[in-house]
Amino acid sequence: MLMYDHFIITRFNLKKDDWKSDKNSEKILDPLWLSERIELFKNYCLPSVVHQRSKNFKWLIFFEKSTKDEVLDLLELMKQYSFIEAVFLNGYKEFQLNLPKLLKGKMKSSSNSLLTTRLDNDDAIHENFIEEIQNSIEFIPENSIVQFPYGICLQHRKSKRLAIQYYPLNQFLTLFEKVDPSKDPLTVLGKEHTMWKEEGWNIHDVRNELRWLQVVHERNMLNSFNGTPVLKKHLKGFNLENEK
Repeated sequence: MLMYDHFIITRFNLKKDDWKSDKNSEKILDPLWLSERIELFKNYCLPSVVHQRSKNFKWLIFFEKSTKDEVLDLLELMKQYSFIEAVFLNGYKEFQLNLPKLLKGKMKSSSNSLLTTRLDNDDAIHENFIEEIQNSIEFIPENSIVQFPYGICLQHRKSKRLAIQYYPLNQFLTLFEKVDPSKDPLTVLGKEHTMWKEEGWNIHDVRNELRWLQVVHERNMLNSFNGTPVLKKHLKGFNLENEK
């Protein structure tokens, strides 16, 4: 019988040696960047996860330990949701080293499989996202990447625009892996999201409906607005209060 744990993994502001500036060469991870990122998180990411139809998951959000005082208000907001846990580390390298062991320690002893889902702190997921992933794994082999290849691109602020994107191996992937008690899990963060196909992993498309929202804004690292323009009605199911 398939028994699994499911974790959403979000890196919030972990320091990374090669991540110094955004696409406009503006400094990142400073107090201004952090305050703007918290606003995006509250407007898009948080409400989309809170309103998931399936609550059978744990959301781990990773913060830089040195900025704990700067995110106190956000931590208070998160405390009302039992499935959200804040984790504080010293930089991205510590995250890479500790994530597999940390997840293994949080798994139920009865679980024989693990689901790990990537989610950036400025993006959002449809309310059916988690439920449809969990339903799909009954019919696919373990050690598979589970994805929704279609989603929405939203241009934030300036002149808001929406577009449908076809983007396989996107930043909303889930890894469905078999648990080996003698080893640490790989996790979906074990490889860059664009590299799974090159490594020969099975790639499973859940369905072609729009199940993720990529938010394009001035402080992105690389993202830019593109796709086939669509109307605002396509945001239904993302539970974004500011977009109604």
